[in-house]
Amino acid sequence: MKLLRKLFFLLTSTSLLLNSCVSTTADTEPPEIYDDMTTDEAVDAAAAHGTVTLKKVKNLIEKQKRQADVKKYLDKKLLGSLSAYEDFQLMNLMNLYHAYHGDNAVKLFSHLISYEKVFIKTLAWNLAADFPSKQMAAAIDSEFSRKLASGSEGDLYLAPMALAVQINRLESSYTVVRAGLFAKGDVDFARAMLNLNPKRASQDFITYLAKSNGEELRQLNQKSVNMHTCVVILKHLSAFPASINDQNFSVLFFYAVSRNRSLAELAQTVLQKHMAEDRETVALMLSRMPRWTQIAFVDDIRRQSSPYKATFLAELKQLTPHKTVVEEIRDGH
Repeated sequence: MKLLRKLFFLLTSTSLLLNSCVSTTADTEPPEIYDDMTTDEAVDAAAAHGTVTLKKVKNLIEKQKRQADVKKYLDKKLLGSLSAYEDFQLMNLMNLYHAYHGDNAVKLFSHLISYEKVFIKTLAWNLAADFPSKQMAAAIDSEFSRKLASGSEGDLYLAPMALAVQINRLESSYTVVRAGLFAKGDVDFARAMLNLNPKRASQDFITYLAKSNGEELRQLNQKSVNMHTCVVILKHLSAFPASINDQNFSVLFFYAVSRNRSLAELAQTVLQKHMAEDRETVALMLSRMPRWTQIAFVDDIRRQSSPYKATFLAELKQLTPHKTVVEEIRDGH
């Protein structure tokens, strides 16, 4: 049931994007929408003016039950050449398509995705997310194969692609989404990964977090990683812990002492879960971190009500090579 609610939310969000981003042109005054105008005229007016005109055209379509005629005209408009259309016109046409069509969504997806223009590709991926099916999944997989074969996989790394893969349950395309995360850092890629393969995602997320370092995380702004993506990742790692044996696991200590308190608190929560199971290994890892990191972590953990605090600090006191860290631990008692 939770999955169904999440799926409904994601589908609704995509539809809201289309409904909220309809556009208009200020070049001409919007025409009057009257009952006996042709369906072609009504759709063209909606495409050209959007907003209020689009709403009036929808009312006309529903009032006179013209959905079948709208479908035929949209096929003519959207399955032909799109080169002459402005972005806002395509957005308005796709708004009508999402509202009244969908019967040939796979065919339209294949047509839209063939264009090099990023905006049109984005429309294609939004379409794929709103009309999931086995056939749509096959079309997405075919597009991936085409791009990978031509060496143009970078064209795939658009955030809506990740949502389309997630909703169409393309677990086999996890690696494409993963590549998108490392190339772009957008949170949509991380969300798709944790939904497609939560355990595998945990290990890949540690690798992503390691793109940043201690010096950068001591600043308020991070450039190597996306802060919103890191928040989603750290929350996921609390539920699906990564292996403590991962070569990049220790990067969590840098996040735990980050100047960004949201990241720091989330990372500390992740580390405390590992302390509960293997505090000796966690203490050993921390003892090998820079002195400033150890001192900052000790200072933070002392303020917490962790049941593992005393034994963990005792372990660290025995393992750290730095006298100042030992003194910090001793002075805190």
